[in-house]
Amino acid sequence: MRYIARAVKYFIYFFILLALLLGIMIVFKLTGGGIESIFKEGWTSVGKIAILFALVSSVYPLFGFVKKTAIIPGEYLQIKDDVIRFMQEKGYKLEKEEGENLTFRYRGAVGRLLKMYEDRLTFTRSFSGFEIEGLRKDVIRIVYGLESAFRNDNNQE
Repeated sequence: MRYIARAVKYFIYFFILLALLLGIMIVFKLTGGGIESIFKEGWTSVGKIAILFALVSSVYPLFGFVKKTAIIPGEYLQIKDDVIRFMQEKGYKLEKEEGENLTFRYRGAVGRLLKMYEDRLTFTRSFSGFEIEGLRKDVIRIVYGLESAFRNDNNQE
């Protein structure tokens, strides 16, 4: 169900971007005022664009969301506060803690809107650290940042 909701969000998001782009072109008189003057085939082109957006948005959640493991040595109680502090420095706040699993949300309203409110990062405790699930770009940035921060902390001891 979450996959379908994400696909619909992307479909709507793509159309909003298209509408903004066309609106800017019309306001600055970069093109004629109507759809017929913007697209060679007029409204038929809009239908083709909608089909393209539907195809792309139906596949994008497969590639846009990942689950990666951050290798962080130490017991949960030893590393929890440092993980929370690291996430706060990156602009996230702790949403909930269930056992040894953590969920974070992005703090900024504009950032959350740009991420279409798909800003949740879920940390599931694993043997070697945490499995982190969320938007690909954010997960990769956080995993490498956490591993680097904890590696540096361990080297300083």
